[in-house]
Amino acid sequence: MEYPINVVVDIGGAGAKLALSTRSGLKDIRHEHPKSLQDLFSGIRKLTNDKGPDALAVAVPGIMRGREVIHAHNAPWLGGTPAEIFRRELLLNDEKIHLINDGEAHALALTKRPNTKFGAIHLSIGSGVGFGVLDESGKVLRTLSGTNWEVGDFRLVTNAPDKEVWCLLGHAGFDEQIKRTDRDGGQYFGWRLGSFASQLALIFRPRTIGLSGGIVKHRWERVKGGFYDELHRRLGHLGHILPMPEVVALDEYAALTGLSVLF
Repeated sequence: MEYPINVVVDIGGAGAKLALSTRSGLKDIRHEHPKSLQDLFSGIRKLTNDKGPDALAVAVPGIMRGREVIHAHNAPWLGGTPAEIFRRELLLNDEKIHLINDGEAHALALTKRPNTKFGAIHLSIGSGVGFGVLDESGKVLRTLSGTNWEVGDFRLVTNAPDKEVWCLLGHAGFDEQIKRTDRDGGQYFGWRLGSFASQLALIFRPRTIGLSGGIVKHRWERVKGGFYDELHRRLGHLGHILPMPEVVALDEYAALTGLSVLF
C-alpha cells in the first residue's frame, strides 16, 4: 500500500464508491452500500487493511454550508457536522478531512483534464442532478449565501406534468422518455438536458460545460444528438457575447477524481 493513505469517498443514490488516491491515480475502487456512519467507517477500514487513512475526502449528496451538512439526499446519517465524527473515529486532524458537495466533486475532475478552459460549470446526471461551478482559476465557486448550488428544483419549459429538474433529468426522467412511442426518447431527453445546460450557460457564461454521472456513462450516445442540437439552437447566435462552450463528458469515477484534487 502506498503512503500516505488518502481515501476518497463518493456517496450517491446508488450507494458509495471508495478508493485510494495515489500519485499514479485511483486504486482499489470499491462499491459499498453504507446505511450509517459506522458502515462507512467499516468500508474505509477494509479499504485500508485496518490501517486507517492519513487523509479523507468525502463527496456529500445534498446541501452544505462550509463543512456543515444541512441536508443529505439519500444519506440522512451524514447530516450535521460529520467531520467531527470522522476526526474522532479515524484519529485524523481537521486539516486532513475534506467534505464537499458531490456536484462540486464532479466539477473538480475537470481540473485533472489537460487544457480545460475555466471558468466551467458541471452537471452530474444520475439518480439525481448535481451541479458545480469552477471560477476562472479552477476553484470551486459557491452561492452568495455560502451554500453549494442546488438546481434540482429549477423548472423547465416542457409539457411534462412534473417540471422540476430533479424529476426530468434524473434516472426517472430518462426512463419516462424511453417509454415514449412517438419519437426517440434518448433524443428528447438530450433536448431537455441541452435546454437546461443552455440556461445555466447564459447565467454563468462558462468556457467549458462538464457532464458526468450514470446517464452520461451509459446513455450518452443516445442523448448527445439532442443535447448538441439544443445547445447550438439556444447559444449559437450569441457568439459575440458568449463563445460556444466546450462540452466535456467524464467517466463514472469523476467525483473520486475530483476529490483527489483536495489532497
